[in-house]
Amino acid sequence: ALLEECLRLLPPDDSAIRAQLLGTLAVELHYSGDVERIRRLADDAVDMATRLNDGPEVLFAALSSRCNATRGWPARSARDQWIADLQQYIGLRDRLVDPASRYDADATAYDLRWRLGRLRAAEADLFPIEAAVGPVRQWTARCTHAGQALLRGDLARAEALADSALRWGEEAGEDDVLQFWGNQILFLRRLQGRPAEAVALIRQVIESGIPGVGEWNTVLALLLCEADLLDEVPMPYAIAVDTQRDHRWDTAYLPSGVTLAFAVADLDDQAAARWLFDQLEPAKSFVATWSPLTLIGPVTLGLGRLASCLRRHDESDEYLDEAIAWARDQRATYQLAEGLLYRATNLVRRNAPGDRDHALELLDECTTIAEPLGFGTILRRIDRACASTT
Repeated sequence: ALLEECLRLLPPDDSAIRAQLLGTLAVELHYSGDVERIRRLADDAVDMATRLNDGPEVLFAALSSRCNATRGWPARSARDQWIADLQQYIGLRDRLVDPASRYDADATAYDLRWRLGRLRAAEADLFPIEAAVGPVRQWTARCTHAGQALLRGDLARAEALADSALRWGEEAGEDDVLQFWGNQILFLRRLQGRPAEAVALIRQVIESGIPGVGEWNTVLALLLCEADLLDEVPMPYAIAVDTQRDHRWDTAYLPSGVTLAFAVADLDDQAAARWLFDQLEPAKSFVATWSPLTLIGPVTLGLGRLASCLRRHDESDEYLDEAIAWARDQRATYQLAEGLLYRATNLVRRNAPGDRDHALELLDECTTIAEPLGFGTILRRIDRACASTT
């Protein structure tokens, strides 16, 4: 209401402050679900900044607002806009005078590349930790580098960076510091094959009242499945299902949806698999990410697991092959191991001639990835899958 009142009091003419307020209001409305209004405000901010031609910082601020306002939207039009905005960022970056703006430009370009699934290209935008000035930028730089370490399977480095980011974030007094740290540590424990430890942590997060109870319960349901604590799954799983069924477009839409897809597949819940598949299928060209903290995986990985749950095995093969190809190209180690594992288990479930032999080949490759990197949950599930082929 305050931002709207400020806009009402300002002269209607183009100005840098008006463009800034329009962009800020679009960001503030991110969780409102009012997609058309958010899009209109964000576009108006960028259009006004472009008309003003008042230096690169004004246009950069408007583009950043549009990026943040539409974060996580599963619409093709949003994806196309991110691609166009990324090109503008790259063109603006070297013209920015303020070092803080240049840092923010690198961070925004990195975030956009992650959302577009261009993870290898994003490494060029990774801001050096030693060049980050002040507690806030030390915090964000270390979070980003921890996310990159998780992506490459360097789990020891990821944990050290996440813990040091926590300390810098606390020094900076950032409100989101525990939320960011918890996101990365929970995912780290999952990769390490220690989901039971993560369960205790996430319950503390939920009890603390940190925002996002539906999303945290989605992660909790998956961790309980992967820890084989199935008696404890029903309550968080029910909350997760209810949250995702009516989820508005926001930054949590895809990462929570794909995380839920993994839990749905683990529980073989075909009723939930049907509507969740229909919800996620239009976003099949996207990746699900808590950028720049953690990567859940390509949406095709979730669709492949849901299709297998629904016994649509050929369709599952197609989606999982796409997920594997993407993960291999982008060097996303855990997602590659997951894709190979669940492509193999889909073959075992279908059990057509030659499927079991092919499954064993995929499991062998999966083992060569998971074993040296210590992907504990993957390794346990490989053992089960191998046993089912005999």
